[in-house]
Amino acid sequence: MPCYNSESSIESAVHSVRSQTYANWELILVDDGSTDKTPDIADRLASYDNRIRCVHKANGGYATAINTGLCYVTGSYFMMLGSDDFLSKELFLSLFMHLVSRRPDCVAFQTMLHRTDESAFLDPTTSCELEIYLEDTDFRSFSCRFEEAAKIFHYRDTSKLFSSKLLAEGIRFFGRYGYDSDCIFSLLCAHASSSFLYVPVVGYHWMLHPNSVSSSSKTMEMQFDRIYAWDSFLQRIVAIDPVFRILTNTEKEFIYQYLKLLQSIGTLAKHGELQGLHGCVRLLRRYYHRSKARLRLSERLFLTSPRLWILAARVLAHPKVRDAHVLKERDAS
Repeated sequence: MPCYNSESSIESAVHSVRSQTYANWELILVDDGSTDKTPDIADRLASYDNRIRCVHKANGGYATAINTGLCYVTGSYFMMLGSDDFLSKELFLSLFMHLVSRRPDCVAFQTMLHRTDESAFLDPTTSCELEIYLEDTDFRSFSCRFEEAAKIFHYRDTSKLFSSKLLAEGIRFFGRYGYDSDCIFSLLCAHASSSFLYVPVVGYHWMLHPNSVSSSSKTMEMQFDRIYAWDSFLQRIVAIDPVFRILTNTEKEFIYQYLKLLQSIGTLAKHGELQGLHGCVRLLRRYYHRSKARLRLSERLFLTSPRLWILAARVLAHPKVRDAHVLKERDAS
């Protein structure tokens, strides 16, 4: 559980773990350099229960806190819990009963989303009502056969249980802040798996509020962090499958959105920041050449010559050029 300035919610989140009807668990609290009372509360909670371990580190961001916690995993399976979320009381026992006779690499379950007005609704990415177990397969095959059940593996790092053996594959969070890195981690775990279990029980409760990582505004540094994460994802995929055949349709849509992000950042980035973008474009160019996906002319031009495309985009976006274009249109009318 990564924690940063979570003094108002950490006790509730930890209580949901300590209240589990299945008792054989370990909770790793990672204090990411909090400046409020979170470190003291975390230490106090750990002193109450020897199943709780507290780790303190300098502030580095959500992704670095998760990676620190992963270094301390000792159990056969692990999952993530946000410090402002909570778990259903019967979750661990329910999952354990499914794991008695089966040992899937990835397990997914349902999530309830809670608004600040106390209303709640089932997360649409975990809305499948059928229990599904598939072994001796790969993620793309699983996704094609059971699209609804596979949805959650494309999003976030929560609502899932992962086999600890996946960590031996070197799978970790990329970047610092965790934007998109959580779903990338889930995707890489899914691609490294050969067995999947989906259980239609509500186990995770996600508290929606404006201060969460997913809803806060993104600075330019954070956007570059996202770019680094997706570039690292493509590098891992290339190492597994140089022709990208293992990608699901949803992942292909993610990569297209990554292309649009690169275009958007390219028009705003400073000159010194552009060099890193060009390396990302080379990998994207390779992907689109192999996949033969259809692109708009402007997108093909961007992949062919990003420097010229960015220069042209900046010229067209200049106020004087825009004003001249508007006047030209008015004269024509």
